[in-house]
Amino acid sequence: MSRLPDPIRLGEQALCWQWEGGISEENSQQVLKAYRTLQLAQSRGELPALDLVPAYCSLAVYAAEDLSLSELRKQVEACFRASEDQPPTPKTQWELPVEYRGEDLAELAAAAGLSESAWVQCHQAANYQVAFIGFQPGFPYLLGLPAELHAARRAQPRPRVPAGSLAIGGAQCGIYPRVSPGGWNLVGRIDPALLTPLQAGDQIRFIAQ
Repeated sequence: MSRLPDPIRLGEQALCWQWEGGISEENSQQVLKAYRTLQLAQSRGELPALDLVPAYCSLAVYAAEDLSLSELRKQVEACFRASEDQPPTPKTQWELPVEYRGEDLAELAAAAGLSESAWVQCHQAANYQVAFIGFQPGFPYLLGLPAELHAARRAQPRPRVPAGSLAIGGAQCGIYPRVSPGGWNLVGRIDPALLTPLQAGDQIRFIAQ
C-alpha cells in the first residue's frame, strides 16, 4: 500500500488524510484502500475509532473519546504497516436496472450531440465505482461517467427530486435514495430498494429496462 499523506486536524476528535490532485480514479482507489484497511482493523478491535468517513480524495477518522489525536495517528499508521502484505479486498459487483426516462435526458443528449438512445448506450456501457456515500444517507457518488456525458448542474435546483432518480452533476453520477431537493440532471429511475446494500468501493453496471 502506498504511503499515507500527512493528516490534518478536524476539531478536537478527528484527523483527515487528504490525497493531492482532486477528484480522480487514482485518488479514489487510494482512499478506498485506506478505508478498507481501517474498517478491517476497526472490526478486529485494533483501532478505537468512532467513525470512518471516506470522500473522493480524503478519509476522515474520528477517534474514541479517550484517544488523543497523536495516538490516533500512530494507531492508523500502525494499521497500514501491518496490512502491507495483505491481498486486496474483493469488490462487490452490482447490476442495476434503469428506466431511462429522466426529465433532462433529451436536453443532455442534444447537448452531447447524441440521440437519446446513443446517450443511454454510452452511459450503460461504462463501469462505475461507488466512491463514497454522502449528501444524504444512502446516496452513492459514482466515478466512471464517460467524459462526453459530463454536464453542468442545473442553474435552478428542483425542490423535489423523486426517490430512485439517477442523475448527472458535472463529472459525477449519483442516485437519490429518497425524495429531496436536488440540482443534478435527471436521466432515469432505479428502484430505491436496490440502493440499500451499496457501499464505498462497490462496482456498478446500469442495465436499461
